[in-house]
Amino acid sequence: MVTKAKPTSQEWYRAYCSAMLETDINKIFEAVESARKAIQERARELSHSLAGSNHESIELDRASRFLTMLVNCSHMEHSSSVMMASMDGVRSSQRAFASAAR
Repeated sequence: MVTKAKPTSQEWYRAYCSAMLETDINKIFEAVESARKAIQERARELSHSLAGSNHESIELDRASRFLTMLVNCSHMEHSSSVMMASMDGVRSSQRAFASAAR
């Protein structure tokens, strides 16, 4: 029988750091999702534990908020990149049209 390992404080923090340090826009969302799951599991574990740390609960909440900010910034950066690529295409079309009109 295989049992699922419970996340420890180090595991959620490792997943969180991995997401926050990810530089590949295509991997950020997956890393954030993984970190959120680890944070939720740890929060659930702490809520069922009498020895749950209030300090760690605060850190879990803070990490969740930072992950949300990371996702929001990543969406804006991705949208900006797409818009810049579209503008480059428009400028190229404008130059081609201007050249043809001469």
